[in-house]
Amino acid sequence: MAGQADISAFFVVCSVVMIIVQIWGYPRLTRWSGQRRTPVLAFVAVAAGLTIMPFGGSALWIGFSFALAGGGTGIVNPALATLISNATAAPGQALGWQAAAANLGQAVAAAPAAPFLVTAAVLAGGALVALRT
Repeated sequence: MAGQADISAFFVVCSVVMIIVQIWGYPRLTRWSGQRRTPVLAFVAVAAGLTIMPFGGSALWIGFSFALAGGGTGIVNPALATLISNATAAPGQALGWQAAAANLGQAVAAAPAAPFLVTAAVLAGGALVALRT
């Protein structure tokens, strides 16, 4: 069973990875995959990280899954904000709705009863929606 220090370390890994991908990875991924595919790849990364997380038996495995989910999350938010702001005549309002939806998703995902696999399935659905738009 992981203690408070272990759990804190996992969240530090997640946060550091998010910062790195937003500064370094997001621009490169967007150039490589394009604006429309970037959120799809990011949703897949988050879903993959959450899917493999409960199956790890070591701290290294769980740290890797946190890093994968954190990296995808760090790319999803700016990628969707870019798509949304370019797709509407009222980008401020649309970005407000996007921020509200992102915050709701983070709150639901942080709920103690939210199973990792259900969250991963929802994110996979988000990837499909992003792919179709």
